[in-house]
Amino acid sequence: MMTAVANVNAQDEYTNEIGVTYGFGAISDILSTFTGALSSGDQTGFWGPVGVEYYHFVSPSIGVGGVATLTGCKWGTKNDYKTMYISVMPSLKWSWLRKEHFGLYSKAAAGIMIVSNLPEKDKSKSATYFTGQVSALGMEVGTSVRCFLEAGFGEQGMLVAGLRYKF
Repeated sequence: MMTAVANVNAQDEYTNEIGVTYGFGAISDILSTFTGALSSGDQTGFWGPVGVEYYHFVSPSIGVGGVATLTGCKWGTKNDYKTMYISVMPSLKWSWLRKEHFGLYSKAAAGIMIVSNLPEKDKSKSATYFTGQVSALGMEVGTSVRCFLEAGFGEQGMLVAGLRYKF
């Protein structure tokens, strides 16, 4: 009888989540600012990392998944260069405080970043780098749809916000 009750309770737990993110202060922000300062012109347009993430919870507090981000900037004296940053990173999330409408967590991700420079007159050039994200403190509020805010460092940013759906 106790096994049947435990199985019913286990089905009420969310085991997957998918989210959309937007960040500020990412590694690519810093890299493009540095590149713009060294080039013939300044960085003139930038949009921070937009991302998606997915986690499958293998236990009530440990999620295994991945993060993908896309960001870019324009730079040069006549906006003649565009740089795109695409990152794909396997990730691990640890929910260390879980309440019905509130949670605190930490996460770490590591993977690759593909950097593509797209000058208008030359062939595009690309390179691949190692990248990651460590979010020491994440806070989420809601039920199956949750708003979240994270503080950390990496390709998602120093400050990351978004929405996530738990199912």
